Amino acid sequence: MVGQGQRLSAARNDHLTPYLALSRARALSYDAAADTSRYLLSGNLALYQQDFTGKSAQLAEVAGQLDADGQVRERWLGYQRDHQRVVALAGSGRTRAAVDVVTGIRRGDAAFDLSYFDAAVGAAATARKAGFDAALRDGDRLLTGWPLIPLPALGIVMLLVLLGIRARLAEYR
Repeated sequence: MVGQGQRLSAARNDHLTPYLALSRARALSYDAAADTSRYLLSGNLALYQQDFTGKSAQLAEVAGQLDADGQVRERWLGYQRDHQRVVALAGSGRTRAAVDVVTGIRRGDAAFDLSYFDAAVGAAATARKAGFDAALRDGDRLLTGWPLIPLPALGIVMLLVLLGIRARLAEYR
């Protein structure tokens, strides 16, 4: 039982917690990407630029902590470059070109690079989830047979109690 508890704690720390962090990062990336579009639609309100900057810093930090091969972080930085390009185009009055960058589906366009980032996060999250699922299966295997032990143990205890009080019961005959 103690071994199973330790394995499940390790599985939580090594796999489940990073999986949840990656899921939150994924949601945060969607919100940050929406800030890019909101920036364009709002007439370049600085609020959306500030929101994007804060979310982007959080994403870079999470990616740096959870991404062993650096792929997630690198792909987010690619989207970040797209965002900066959109802001520069919008700032120079080239709104149409900025919209093309946001909605384009070629490499180097924001929609493509966000999808590319999302695929990397999804792969990392899937790997963490698979690790957690495997640890749960291992924990289940450790408990195989445990549900059968209490019933015979209870029977033995009842038999011993009856044998122990037999002498007392004989006094009442």
